[in-house]
Amino acid sequence: MAGTSEEAMGAISETFWATTKAYSSPSANMECSTCKLVIEMKKVSYILLSILMLATWTSCELETSNNGALDGYWRLQQVDTLQTNGTADLSAQRLFWSVQGKILMLNDLDYRYPECVMEFEHRDQRLTLHRPLISDRTKGDPVIDDVKILYPYGIRRLDEQFEVERLDGSRMILRSEQLRLVFTKF
Repeated sequence: MAGTSEEAMGAISETFWATTKAYSSPSANMECSTCKLVIEMKKVSYILLSILMLATWTSCELETSNNGALDGYWRLQQVDTLQTNGTADLSAQRLFWSVQGKILMLNDLDYRYPECVMEFEHRDQRLTLHRPLISDRTKGDPVIDDVKILYPYGIRRLDEQFEVERLDGSRMILRSEQLRLVFTKF
């Protein structure tokens, strides 16, 4: 029995020394450096994944609109001239204001008037429009310098201000110094 125990101890000792030699050999160093490389790659992938998630979360934050009921597709139905109390019924025409983010797009689905783009600010029951452009990517979206291009959409100034008289999920009424515009949400 004592021999068996000594044989077992000898086998364990041989296995230990064989393992030690194996890990001190060049091929073992390769395996060990490969392990280190894999660990480093995992660290880098976790860092990149974290950065990607943070960038995605941040970009969603930047694109979120706080326009409330103003966002959407509004059809211009009526224009009232305040000075003369005149009314123009535009329900047969297809003139639209499309609001998203900080951009207002003006378009005529009957293609009589050019499509235009403007920036806007909506604050304290006021809607301020500015920086009007003709939406033409082939020409670099030229700046509008003749306000008459905007007349069909109820805009009389290149930098126009409207008082928001009504704004809910179905109807919007805006009043400038000269006009009152009545819209329905489409």
